[in-house]
Amino acid sequence: MLIKYLQATNSMGLGAFVIILYIATIAVLLSADWWLSFWMSETRSSKGQGLLFYLGIYSLISVAAIIVTYMRQLGLLHMSVKASKSLHDELFESVLHCPLSFFDTTPVGRITARFSRDVDTIDQTLADSISQFFQTSFTVLGSIALVVTFLPWLGVLMIPLLGLYYRIMYYYRASSRELKRIEALARSPVYATFSETLLGLDSVRAYHQQPRLQVLVYAGRVALFGTLRTVGV
Repeated sequence: MLIKYLQATNSMGLGAFVIILYIATIAVLLSADWWLSFWMSETRSSKGQGLLFYLGIYSLISVAAIIVTYMRQLGLLHMSVKASKSLHDELFESVLHCPLSFFDTTPVGRITARFSRDVDTIDQTLADSISQFFQTSFTVLGSIALVVTFLPWLGVLMIPLLGLYYRIMYYYRASSRELKRIEALARSPVYATFSETLLGLDSVRAYHQQPRLQVLVYAGRVALFGTLRTVGV
């Protein structure tokens, strides 16, 4: 999915640049922690420089962290906008080229959900999830590298922990995917009812059927929330 998202930006160079900025951000943050530790050790040994020297270096590292973080977020925003536009256009083109049998067998609400709920997820949630993925991944890798550098024997203990983490991740990803699928199917009737009501609004008003459709919409919402509560979403 990540590779598909990066390809949707139509610029692998931009994706690589954003990843480099994430690495640079983690490196700067770890450098700040290391410099504080070095500062404390030098202060205890009474061999250190003046206060302005250590404070000046720490200030430069902090300014560098702010600049790199700003450039990283700006690049991620630009990348997410390009990817969202590209994926939406690809989805729209695929729907336009579908045969008529597709529209006969696919509920209107399911198609509407693809262009509303799923596109909103690409615009909002997916970009934040990718940002958290890079941030967490490089933070963990940087911390592991720092720990193994000073305590190499801890690297042996991390091997079974990585296996356990992969097992948990595999179980969670499978269950999360099924829950998302059930959620999408549960939302489809609500979208279908709303879309059909808008298309037949003149007939609804002509035959004074507003109360009946209000009851249907309310029942659809109750069924949706009941389904989501049942599956634990």
